Amino acid sequence: MVAVRVIDTGDLRRLTRALKQQQDGRELRLVLTRGLREILAPILAEVKASYGSGKHLRPLLKRAARIEVKTAGRDIGARLRVDGRKMPDHMKSIPAYVEGDKARWRHPVFGDTEVWVAQTTPRGRFYEITGGHEESAAHRVEELTAEVASQVEK
Repeated sequence: MVAVRVIDTGDLRRLTRALKQQQDGRELRLVLTRGLREILAPILAEVKASYGSGKHLRPLLKRAARIEVKTAGRDIGARLRVDGRKMPDHMKSIPAYVEGDKARWRHPVFGDTEVWVAQTTPRGRFYEITGGHEESAAHRVEELTAEVASQVEK
């Protein structure tokens, strides 16, 4: 799994707990969830576009890229991930190899199972793209949580 997380400093956790106490907390939680998704949506589109077009692996990577927002439980936050669980059987670890999280990628040359090569990959496009948006996304998340928190205090 390749993922970038919006790290919770405790503010998001406190906010979601406060939302549970509110009468209109469900609606405010939806506002928070939608806002987090809106912040990550352009980054997701950029990640998917970076995989380009193709017939085999690239469309699968595009389909596996997704946004995950959780406002309850242990892992509260928003994530942008290329999820190996969304890949076909026997291909679940490929996102990690493509993005350089795993050391080497051993595969047959053009499907010829007699000839295999070990390929290493540098850190992939995912980290390049998401790293460039880190500050702006964190700032927008702070603004969103402040906005929702002000509605909670009313």
